[in-house]
Amino acid sequence: MTLTAQIGRLAFEGASNAEIARRTGASTGSVSKLVSRLRKRHGDGIARHDIPKLGFLMKLPEHELSLLMEAARTRGVRPTELAEQILATVLTEALVVAVLDDGEGDG
Repeated sequence: MTLTAQIGRLAFEGASNAEIARRTGASTGSVSKLVSRLRKRHGDGIARHDIPKLGFLMKLPEHELSLLMEAARTRGVRPTELAEQILATVLTEALVVAVLDDGEGDG
């Protein structure tokens, strides 16, 4: 994972700039600038208040997380909002089998 991706992930997890700098070895100034740039690019996508709602997003591989963030940005919503919408739709519309294509029943 690149340093930028590490910093973005830690910011998304809610780590302070000082903590991110300590954990990555980057300077606090560099971390602050990058996090600021990421917040401008992704809006609230890396906001601390997102984490308690859907902490499982942190378990997504980097590629899938970036796809989610891009799709959310395109739609003008936070990544957690989009993930909630997707999950709610899959569950309420009984689409689990169709999405997973695993042959297991929805019920």
